[in-house]
Amino acid sequence: MLRKISAQVIRMVVAPLARRVYRIRAVHPERVPATGGALLLPNHVTYIDAILLYCGCPRPVRFVMDEVFARHPVIRLLTSMFDTVNIRKDSPIDAIRVVLKGLANGEIICLFAEGQLTRTGTLCELQKGFELIARKAKTPLIPVWIDGAWGSVFSFERNRFFWKKPRGSGRGVTVAYGEPLDPAQSNASSLTAALQAASVLAVSSRKNDRTLRRKIPGKDMVASAFRALDPPSRRRMWLNGHQIGMVNAIPRKETIHCIGNDPCVTRFLGLFAAFPALYGGKLVIHDWFDGDHAGIWIGGDRLRGAIQSSQINHEIDFYDLDVASAAQPLDRGNIRHFPCLACEDVIVAMSMPHPPPSSVTSLPVQKGHCFRTWGRLLPGWKVRDTGSELIAVGPVASEERMVLPAGTISPEGVFLSPPAPRKSRSGM
Repeated sequence: MLRKISAQVIRMVVAPLARRVYRIRAVHPERVPATGGALLLPNHVTYIDAILLYCGCPRPVRFVMDEVFARHPVIRLLTSMFDTVNIRKDSPIDAIRVVLKGLANGEIICLFAEGQLTRTGTLCELQKGFELIARKAKTPLIPVWIDGAWGSVFSFERNRFFWKKPRGSGRGVTVAYGEPLDPAQSNASSLTAALQAASVLAVSSRKNDRTLRRKIPGKDMVASAFRALDPPSRRRMWLNGHQIGMVNAIPRKETIHCIGNDPCVTRFLGLFAAFPALYGGKLVIHDWFDGDHAGIWIGGDRLRGAIQSSQINHEIDFYDLDVASAAQPLDRGNIRHFPCLACEDVIVAMSMPHPPPSSVTSLPVQKGHCFRTWGRLLPGWKVRDTGSELIAVGPVASEERMVLPAGTISPEGVFLSPPAPRKSRSGM
């Protein structure tokens, strides 16, 4: 009886309120079968992903959750409302039986394959528990990407859950359903690729958002360069700014420093123009780098050279857009060096500070950066290996696809890195 009442409350009160607050829209909801069981496999951004998915799915959804999260009183209330299946890591068999029975009975069941909430905004390493369920259930597997929820008070934006003021972007939440996967051939690698593809769908759906047609304020060199772009290029820059805002790299509403003689400043306008405009940041263009300004500095080889030859008087975070940045990390006091991959005129991957670890010690540690890499692939990109080169596919690429630098590899499907340096043979 309680569950029936809770379901009515969700349909009549919670769901309409969530749709209004988060402006939830679904992309390809027809990929959820009209009848029969299916397993939804979404990314995990916020504590209210269950509500966002419930509102964005054409059929009722039952959720699977690690018992650790159900200890929080708010989450415990939600799990009772959604008839959630709680899994204990030390004894998962009973819960798996319940899931398999529900799928056999034609239910739509959602499993968060990452096993934890993202603290970087990007995809975490997938846990392999879903593979067992997929093989035994033999029902369609549907990758789902939730886009736009980073920044909610229920996400880890600003390095904490809950206790912060809302910073609504006004662009809403998109729930994008990817192509169904064959359960017999699915694994962590194929699901990672499918989730990346779903993220491309989600970001692509924002191409015609009215909020991405605004003007860049000001009369500086960056604003002038942005206004000189044709409409399709401006749209690409807005989308790239949105991508950057969906990860825990450059904080929103922060001041960004750069030097005016760095060609990157007027080249990567998604970062230097669209991102600050979308998320309330401020860009300060300096005549030179003198080490007297703390905070966030962004640039390419021109700024990198200035930093290497200057005295650093304060702590700075240097987001390095030089393609050599991953292979040649800076090691100087007072500098946190974050290599990024910038191709053509957009940002593809970003290193970022390591997020504070979860208090649940059994969860895998999430890394914001990794030695000799360009950082984490931004949402809205899919990486494809053609055998001879690595291709990045996404709506902000000039032709929907771009060739990444020669030798680029993608360990774990999440970080991007240049080829490892060759070891010289002894005696040579």
